[in-house]
Amino acid sequence: VTIAIAPPETMARLAREWTGRGFRALKIKVGKDVDADARALEAVGRAAPQATLRVDANAGYTAPQALELAHACERLGLRVECWEQPCATGDLDGMAQVAAALDAPVIADESVKTLRDLQVLLARRYADGVNLKLAKTGSIDDAVRIGREARRAGLLVMVGGMVETRLGMTAAAHVACAVGGVEFVDLDTAWLLADDPYEGGYVADGPRYTLPDTPGLGVTRR
Repeated sequence: VTIAIAPPETMARLAREWTGRGFRALKIKVGKDVDADARALEAVGRAAPQATLRVDANAGYTAPQALELAHACERLGLRVECWEQPCATGDLDGMAQVAAALDAPVIADESVKTLRDLQVLLARRYADGVNLKLAKTGSIDDAVRIGREARRAGLLVMVGGMVETRLGMTAAAHVACAVGGVEFVDLDTAWLLADDPYEGGYVADGPRYTLPDTPGLGVTRR
């Protein structure tokens, strides 16, 4: 589940609340200020030491800034399991520099929207994996094609979202299954909405989703 940029005490409180509901992987949004981000990550790590962290800069850093934050996380003893899009969409050299320097994998998000983008990633190997998002790729079919090709090439795969409702999250969960399973599941955006006009689809037990056996996605309007 995602924790957005906020004062460190707010992010720490949210980390405690979400881990109290069974979540063991926290995506932490960063990318505006390295020092402030390091303080926020430290607060989250102290509040939820049992959780692994997925650090998502949303293309906000240069390579030196991303590495500075990564080294700060190492000094703090934080358990970072992946770094998502640390550098700008077109800064593939920067992405490659970060990926080469870190043990935890780098996942390309904004840099891969199409199958052609994935082919560039495979040619240049600037990241260790790719994040599939329906709103980004434009269709379930395209997301599955990209995911299966990434799988064949030995890349890690994440499936995420861009503030979709339960409808979008259920469709994305089907993509994760169609690809054959993924290393990083990030289907949390319906949890973050004040109101969702849909019902049905996946059944949630804390962080675990079970897909229905109804035709299609099994989602209806409220």
